[in-house]
Amino acid sequence: MKKLLLAGALMLLLAACGNENDEGAKEADNSMNDTDTTAEDTDENAENESNVEEETNMDEESDTTATEEENSEEADSDMKTIYRNKLVDLEEELAAEEQEIGSTQRELTEFAGKSFNMWDDALNEVYAELEKQLPEKEMENLRKEQREWINIRDAKAEEEAAKYEGGSMETMQYISTQAQLTKERSYELITKYMD
Repeated sequence: MKKLLLAGALMLLLAACGNENDEGAKEADNSMNDTDTTAEDTDENAENESNVEEETNMDEESDTTATEEENSEEADSDMKTIYRNKLVDLEEELAAEEQEIGSTQRELTEFAGKSFNMWDDALNEVYAELEKQLPEKEMENLRKEQREWINIRDAKAEEEAAKYEGGSMETMQYISTQAQLTKERSYELITKYMD
């Protein structure tokens, strides 16, 4: 707005310079009147700008509040989507790596260990996010549930490994079962607890 006023004043001055010299006195008087008018206009414009700025700030504040609420709701549903996508990406990564591993028992067991570690890291990441999101009471219930789940997971892994007791596949089966159950638990926590 100030730029427009300055541009207008500059136009008046340039227009005045373009006239004949004999009209110079008239223009000087007009220029003084224009300057007075411009000063009055500037005061009015400044007041109008101030009012517009106040209205704009109020609109921006209400827009910001509404946007923050929408973003919060979207963030909750987005978190669920983000974490699901992370798990899907991890599944795809491990599936691609599984195609490239050799067929020796050692390589299979190493891959099972790597798979379990990656799923365990993913589960821990989901759990950490839930610690931020959930109310304390609900989080305490989840902690208890998680401790029980770990015992159940390990018992199932031992049960599956017992089928190969004494064989070279026993360790691999134990770790593979842990990895599979940890993967399932990761999805379960997202579905059950993330909004």
